[in-house]
Amino acid sequence: AVEQEFVVMGGTTEPIVTAMRESYQRDLDLESAVRIAVGALQKGGPAPAGTTEAEPRTLDVSALEVAVLDSNRPRRAFKRIAGTVLEEMLPAPAAVEDAPPANGDAPS
Repeated sequence: AVEQEFVVMGGTTEPIVTAMRESYQRDLDLESAVRIAVGALQKGGPAPAGTTEAEPRTLDVSALEVAVLDSNRPRRAFKRIAGTVLEEMLPAPAAVEDAPPANGDAPS
């Protein structure tokens, strides 16, 4: 079957599908679509032992395999998006508030 909007496969899909339903819009540009998808994937981490709620997680370029299905290419081939191109599409990681000062001194 050809999916028209988005597909979530494998792993802990429920929180990812929920996040996609809340943020997906038709006709997004590629960068916006990738950001929304990565944001949804970050909500689908494994559930801690004894719980059913997924743990949020942080994903960077090394943890992602991104491709688009180009229906205009021969045999409807996938085109991989990787490296710097993918990195530029992702939001900057949030600053860690409790990080020690760069000079290694404890806060005063």
